[in-house]
Amino acid sequence: MLVRRDTARAQRSRQVDEKRQPQDAPQAALAEIVAAARGLQRDLSALGADADRTRAIIERVGHVQSVLALQVVEGRDTLVGKLGMARYAELMDAFSRLERTLNRAWSAAADGVLDEALRCIDEAVALAPAVEQKLGGR
Repeated sequence: MLVRRDTARAQRSRQVDEKRQPQDAPQAALAEIVAAARGLQRDLSALGADADRTRAIIERVGHVQSVLALQVVEGRDTLVGKLGMARYAELMDAFSRLERTLNRAWSAAADGVLDEALRCIDEAVALAPAVEQKLGGR
């Protein structure tokens, strides 16, 4: 009986979550993270002052950390349903590398080590095609 209650409770919880979050939200968040990394790399070269580049990294990667990455995590069930567990694991492996690299960029920028932050942004952009490929060519 307890198993059935837990199952019913989990199903209701999933239904509530599905109403709150569109089915393509995690995929859209992943695509937005990739676009944010590429856009940041492109825009940094146009910013002259180190302080402006540092601020841009902190603000944009901060948005990835506080909003977009959470949407990916919250969309786990959606992604597993669309990809299956094995492909989901491969996607998350690629995504976690990109996310860690962006986190290192944010940390380096916050510490005032701009050269390292810029290298990390370049590395994150280089990791983006693997995420897109695992997501299904997006």
